Amino acid sequence: MTYQAGALIRVRNRDWIILPSRDKNLLLLKPLGGAEEEITGIYLPLSFASDSITSSEFPFPNTDDIGDLHSSKILYNAARLLFRNGSGPFRSLAKLSFRPRSYQMVP
Repeated sequence: MTYQAGALIRVRNRDWIILPSRDKNLLLLKPLGGAEEEITGIYLPLSFASDSITSSEFPFPNTDDIGDLHSSKILYNAARLLFRNGSGPFRSLAKLSFRPRSYQMVP
């Protein structure tokens, strides 16, 4: 069985996305919502019988999934704060007129 990069699968009671691999026998997997450090490889000729690979799909949303205005504001603010976190300490440096001293440049 061939697996296409970018496909969603379910292995080991977790959802994964298939990453490109040069070896057709090596299945590189990254967990959904996981970090780069969690990338896992499964060598297909030596895989365990318990590592049954099945296709994974998410159900389409329906009208019962719609929340109220309060929960949508919480989601909106969480998304804004997530993007703000990466550049937080450096946002105002361009607007300030100062020259840092050499000891301030060392992290």
